[in-house]
Amino acid sequence: MMRKLIVTTVLGALALGLGTAFYVGILPGFATRPAAIQAPAAIPVVGGTVLRHDVPIYLRGVGTVLAYNTTVVRSQIQGQLTSITFVEGQTVKAGDRLAQIDPRPYEAQLQQMKANRDRDQAQLANALANLGRYTDLQTKGYASSQLSDTQKAQV
Repeated sequence: MMRKLIVTTVLGALALGLGTAFYVGILPGFATRPAAIQAPAAIPVVGGTVLRHDVPIYLRGVGTVLAYNTTVVRSQIQGQLTSITFVEGQTVKAGDRLAQIDPRPYEAQLQQMKANRDRDQAQLANALANLGRYTDLQTKGYASSQLSDTQKAQV
């Protein structure tokens, strides 16, 4: 019973204190009304030079982003890639190196073609030498014209 009395007294005192604070703090503001509405204070104006530059725009959201322009890059020759020299999304220009293809198969093919050319040049030189011999032998009458014609066809 004593406890109930103490709690009731404390709550009553607290309510009285809050009521007094409300009356003293808020009601006097309502009691005095301004005579006339005042104009807002003037805002100072400052002049400056005009600058032109990019303004960063950041958009945050959830969704899917698709590229406006895309392209598929294919090489003119086939081969194994040894290195890629661009980053996805990077802007590239005509003539920029995008990837490196393993050059070893093509270098071997080039060497083989050069060897074939050298072999064919040696065969041509040999055929020209034989043609010269057979032509001399034909003029002297030691070889037939058929042998000389065959050698001309080879050259």
